[in-house]
Amino acid sequence: MCPCAAGGAPKNGAPAGGRHDDHDDHAAAKPELTEAEKQAIEAADAELGVAEEDRRSVLLSMLAEIATNYVELRSAQERLGIAGRNVDRLKATFDTLTRLQKAGLASGSSVAQARAEWQSALAQLPLWRGRIARRSHAIGVLTGGFPGDLGLEFERTPHVLPSAPALPVSVPSQVLRDRPDVRAAERRIAVATARQNVAVADLFPRFRIPLTLGTAASGFSSLFSAASTIWSVAANGSQTLFDDGQRKARIRAAEAITATQRLQYEQTVRVAFRDVEDALTGIETEATRRDALGAATVDSQTALDRALRERRAGTLDYLDLLIAQRSLFAAQDSFAQSNAAQAVNLIALAKALGGGWQTVFEQGQSDATPEAQPSTASPSQKSPPVR
Repeated sequence: MCPCAAGGAPKNGAPAGGRHDDHDDHAAAKPELTEAEKQAIEAADAELGVAEEDRRSVLLSMLAEIATNYVELRSAQERLGIAGRNVDRLKATFDTLTRLQKAGLASGSSVAQARAEWQSALAQLPLWRGRIARRSHAIGVLTGGFPGDLGLEFERTPHVLPSAPALPVSVPSQVLRDRPDVRAAERRIAVATARQNVAVADLFPRFRIPLTLGTAASGFSSLFSAASTIWSVAANGSQTLFDDGQRKARIRAAEAITATQRLQYEQTVRVAFRDVEDALTGIETEATRRDALGAATVDSQTALDRALRERRAGTLDYLDLLIAQRSLFAAQDSFAQSNAAQAVNLIALAKALGGGWQTVFEQGQSDATPEAQPSTASPSQKSPPVR
């Protein structure tokens, strides 16, 4: 009798007494992933990446909407202040003309015109208060609260626009590539490519071939039967061998989906460049418009100051004074509107670049573009106050 049969020498290096290493058996029994399964896992990982980038895209849009509403709220508060000061000027003019009319020094038409101007300006104040309330409600909801949560906070804090950040001379292309929609489009290509590889790996049927002669013969004899084109793997299921080109059709469909995702990716990149160009164009054109409005505001303030002096000297009609007051109000309001529009353009640029440029690209102060740093102080604040 062979010694090993009597429990002497162990087989295959196993310890005496028939003991063996369970860890080695577990590792040996671990099934190896097929190529199709590996590609399916890769596709699932890419789909997870798509979901994450879609989340980032929603977050970016929400942050941009919050910032835009905040700019519009502060702008509405500033323009409400401008409208309020205009009402005060017109009321003072109306009161003065009323006194002069009683003394026989002003015509009834002048008083009527002054009163109409005053009442028209007064009617604009509720509109601005309503706009402020709506922007406050929107921000409250967007930040996860209720509409009225932030109203008092916005009233207590200064009614000024935030300072515009300095724009660098240039940013790397990686900033644009990090846009959530671009990254999501990349991930969708990865999903489609992995799905295509799954279809290719699934082209050849998978089954086990028994090596015992009798079993193999019986297995192959039942594999190709006239009554069926289905092959079986023990009790684990069945798979079609001859499917009239269905698998090849799935491969062609997967290739078409991959090609479609590539085209969509290219279109997404083009849209990203368009968004950046639109934002930069808006910043440039609004800066030019803002400069002109700033000069018009200063000139209107100067004209009103002279009109007030001439009226006190008795050399200017009050209708001309009303015209000067109206011109100043229009210039100041337009300038405040331009400041807000420029801030919104900067928000659009930050969104177009995937959330801004400060977090991914540090630029020295010397590289900042002075033209891209508009001052939010109106020219009227640098000139003598309206009396």
